Amino acid sequence: MVTEFVDGLTLAEVLSGLSFRMFARLVCQGLAGLEALHAHGLVRGARGADGLLLRPDGTVMISRVALGEESRGKDPESDMAEFRWLLKQLGAGLSVPAEYRKLLDLVEGRKLHEAARYAAALPGMAQWSAPLHITMLGPLRISDAMFPRELPSPEVQALLCMLLLRHGRRVTSAELARGLWEEPPGERQAAARIEDLIPELRRLLPPGALVTLQDAYALHVPDVYVDVFHCEELLGATMRGPTELRRALDLWYGDPLDGVPGPAAAATRDRLRALRLDLETTRDGPDQGSSEQDTAPTIHFEADDLTGRPEARITLEYAVHEMLSRGALAAHRFDVRVRDNGYVVHTEPGTYVLPVLVAVLRGLPEVLTGLVDPPPLTVTFWDGPAPPPEAPPVPADIQVLLSPALYEEFAASSAAQGPQRFQPVYEGGAADTPPVAWHCPLSPAAAAPEPEARDLVRGPFITRDLRRLGIPAPGRTAVVHTRPDGPLTLLNPAQPHGDGPPRHVTYYEVDLTTHQARYLVSLPGSGKGVFAASAELSWHVDDPVAFVRAEVSRVSERLLDHLVEEAARITRRHPLRRAGAAQRAVNAGLRRWPVPGLSVTASVQLAPEGAALPGPQGAAPPAPSPAGLLGDAETVLLGFDGPMARLFSANAAQEAVLDLLGLVAEHRGPDAVAAGWRETFTHPLDVLRAFAHDPLGPVLRERLDDLELRAVPHAPATHNAVPLLRALHAPGRSVCVVTDACADAVHRYLRPYGTLPLAGVHGRAEDPELLTPHPDCLLRALDSCAGSAATGLVIGSTVAELAAAQRAGLRFIGLARNATTGRQLREAGCETTVTSLAPLLEAARSL
Repeated sequence: MVTEFVDGLTLAEVLSGLSFRMFARLVCQGLAGLEALHAHGLVRGARGADGLLLRPDGTVMISRVALGEESRGKDPESDMAEFRWLLKQLGAGLSVPAEYRKLLDLVEGRKLHEAARYAAALPGMAQWSAPLHITMLGPLRISDAMFPRELPSPEVQALLCMLLLRHGRRVTSAELARGLWEEPPGERQAAARIEDLIPELRRLLPPGALVTLQDAYALHVPDVYVDVFHCEELLGATMRGPTELRRALDLWYGDPLDGVPGPAAAATRDRLRALRLDLETTRDGPDQGSSEQDTAPTIHFEADDLTGRPEARITLEYAVHEMLSRGALAAHRFDVRVRDNGYVVHTEPGTYVLPVLVAVLRGLPEVLTGLVDPPPLTVTFWDGPAPPPEAPPVPADIQVLLSPALYEEFAASSAAQGPQRFQPVYEGGAADTPPVAWHCPLSPAAAAPEPEARDLVRGPFITRDLRRLGIPAPGRTAVVHTRPDGPLTLLNPAQPHGDGPPRHVTYYEVDLTTHQARYLVSLPGSGKGVFAASAELSWHVDDPVAFVRAEVSRVSERLLDHLVEEAARITRRHPLRRAGAAQRAVNAGLRRWPVPGLSVTASVQLAPEGAALPGPQGAAPPAPSPAGLLGDAETVLLGFDGPMARLFSANAAQEAVLDLLGLVAEHRGPDAVAAGWRETFTHPLDVLRAFAHDPLGPVLRERLDDLELRAVPHAPATHNAVPLLRALHAPGRSVCVVTDACADAVHRYLRPYGTLPLAGVHGRAEDPELLTPHPDCLLRALDSCAGSAATGLVIGSTVAELAAAQRAGLRFIGLARNATTGRQLREAGCETTVTSLAPLLEAARSL
């Protein structure tokens, strides 16, 4: 007889935590095992749970077989009867989803074969979605089916990792003590301390997952996801190709088990570090097609002209050696060679040059301050087979140029938190391709000017994880980012890192709000006369990627210079007596603007010099009053959520957010739901905006439709909303309701009010990308009642609605029922706000 030792736990040991998943496996796999025994003339011959083993992966095994005298009087029929009795006993105390009650009914009806087929065909039976995701290839992370979980105390983290890495197996208290503490206490004291940790660990795990045995513990969660196991699976004997190596390395996000205490965690950390080093060595070996010469970094110190300037050459040579010394580069690892325009430092393959880069950034300007007239200097750190590109022209005495690989290394270091900011360099200016290099301008310390601020753009900044940035405020901010090896990209909050793991990323924040300016200028006429001109400019960023790519500063100056230049070409063809015709020609001729990614509108008024301009002069005009705006409006677009009702309370909005994020987790797994999203998303529309460019967008929109319809009966009305709607209606004036909610929810809400004088209700479009601040909804409403932007008015309560109105050229009244909303609206450019609908109702009734 041959026996085999199989790791696992007996069914009897895990009965207290038996789940429906385990029960379904027992039905189909237990019956299959019995039939295999019977086909070989054997019987199980045991009662109850005896002889049934659960392997660490959840597979059911029959571990005991009746042989010899023990098998007398036992046959396949009695085996089946005992197995059916066991299933009935287990099913009686089992929590079974209502849609799967049929499985218990089949067992009760003695239809075991049909029950086994039903269990095997259950959705996800072959691969259940993991109830827990636990990752260790970095700081410990734990998440459930929807959200990240709060980590337990450090000792419980260590205990969890020990049991998890021996999942489905017994671990004695003595083994646990040796893994938890450098100097474990006595046997009894150690057992007591471990027992004190167990309640906290149980709260973290599904019911019954932690099995208490005699002087031992075991963890049994067959469907748990562990990144260490995933990595080992990728590196199986038959699967170690380049793709698997890359996917395995992508699982790492830091130092394994960083911060988890205890000898066991330290040993695991060392093992995983060695594994990672082995993987990187394999990936970067000769099979990858690179040579040692290709990976040897070089450092170029190149000046524009050193001819006849011995003082400059001596100072530069001193600076080169000083930087190498400060960077702690060993003398045997580099060779300095003289060139006509400077020096080249050749290093050995694998030399770590980041300390030299830091020394250059922090100390080179100071070393060169002794030169009276220093030549422009470019310091290039390069490690690629191709020669470095030409550095871009910048107004600085010194600039540093990095290869993409070295920049990625710099971005991942603490040195990136310093004041120096690198900008991408694109081949031929094509910013839709990955950067070929990164550059940073420096200047001598004695005369270092303040860096020129870029209008509407902040950055570049560096972050280790784009998810930490949260969700940009709609209509106010956009985030544009690039990796060292990727082009400029607009942040996709749903998948900020695409399909890859979090990495260090360079990003910019772009201001999307509307900006305005008014200028008084002079423009030439056709003779010797001059027109006096009043020019009003309004602009906002509508393509953040193109705007960042253009690297424009002093936007208003460039727009004004362009306006004056283009307008002058037109006014030169008109005499002063035809100021009206010149004005129409100028406003019609201002079409193209010199700033990519910027939407610009301009209005120019002309008069002969010395004559009064028709528009207001001097100080900026006061903010328009609500009564004045209503009096001039022929079309009023009334927002729904805020001005008319509050569809979701704060608590209801949070519940709706969780519902939508649960749908994301259901389709993508728990890892798709970033930590902190529950706090970042305060309204379900935030979730929909975040997934607007994602294939899940339409699915989330349909779910939100249902949530909004269910919220209508509980939505409180805004005081004076319906009276205002009736008062606004007058001959020659149309009133529409506009909203980012679904139109059906608005119709259901308005139904109890009977017939209202509405020209239409315009809800969100099927495409989530058309939510405000996109003006789609407002433009649809205007078109439906043949209105024009010049005589249109929006009454709204969000910055997104304000931004949509600005982009559509519509005037706006903001309803700010609290100080925070009022501040946000004013900062976004809202000139007219009210704290309630009462002043609007009074103004509408007086018209």
